[in-house]
Amino acid sequence: IANLIFDPLNIKLIFVWSGNECYSGTSKSLDLVIEEFPEYAKKDIIALDDSPNCYRLDPENLIKIPKFLGDPNDTELLKVLKEL
Repeated sequence: IANLIFDPLNIKLIFVWSGNECYSGTSKSLDLVIEEFPEYAKKDIIALDDSPNCYRLDPENLIKIPKFLGDPNDTELLKVLKEL
């Protein structure tokens, strides 16, 4: 999905992790990303999630988006580009 959105705009993401990679207990933590990619700091990371509770440890890195319900006309991720 990220490639479909960002590639046509010529925006190259360094990496994309889903919640499966970032989940730790009851919340998600960007510390797991930094452990895997120590060359990045939290200030370099943006998290997109439909729940602010998921990144309560790193709220300054969160862009909250509505839950994706499978609608092929969903444009919420395109709206995120304005915040980037």
